[in-house]
Amino acid sequence: MTILYPVCLIVMIAIVAAADHFYPILRDIPVEAGTAHTKLPYSLGRIQMAFWTIIVIGSIVYVYFIAHAGEAAAAIDPKLAILIGISGATGVLAAAVDNDKDKKVEAARAALKGIDDALNSLNVQINAAPAPDPQTMAKLSADRAARTAEKDEQERLIKRLERSNDSHGIVSDMLTDENGNSLHRLQLVLFTLLYGAMFVWSVGENHSLENMAFTDQMLEFMGVTGGIYVGFKVPGKSA
Repeated sequence: MTILYPVCLIVMIAIVAAADHFYPILRDIPVEAGTAHTKLPYSLGRIQMAFWTIIVIGSIVYVYFIAHAGEAAAAIDPKLAILIGISGATGVLAAAVDNDKDKKVEAARAALKGIDDALNSLNVQINAAPAPDPQTMAKLSADRAARTAEKDEQERLIKRLERSNDSHGIVSDMLTDENGNSLHRLQLVLFTLLYGAMFVWSVGENHSLENMAFTDQMLEFMGVTGGIYVGFKVPGKSA
């Protein structure tokens, strides 16, 4: 493997890292983040997309402009398009799940504000009554109890779905979620690293993108691990 191939990959890593420093391209972006974007938690789906972007673009640059410079354009294995598609679909679906959670959190906060207003009104009515009728007081107390139960339910929903604004380091952010350590996240990371290493080894040895080491079954594994990761994101934090 010529030293120029690792150089191409390192340059791509530097470009992505610099972009993330100025724009949160690798980060989760919760609603009302409230913190500097460099302190937002990393997104596993976005990092996986960046990983394959770095490897594929760095490899194309190496093969076309260095290994085969001045020669006829080499063919590209069509499985690379499928690989990028799987990576992109995983990131898009993960982002869609997060956006759905954010919308539910916004709706729950709006409902919580209405419940608080209703509770304040009920408390005013209860305290302002000079000689309250027992039936009226019983009704007001029952309404207050019902509103309090609704408030507790909305607060639990917000706690279950609300995403963190704080990063705990790239490794921790990738391997943990609201429920703690996550096997499905580790599974996706390990498969991604394994296939990435095979990709880099194949390009480094053959100086070509035409006949990659990936089989249809390997791509299916990649799709399944991405689907499992997205599937586990849907339930969210346990109550």
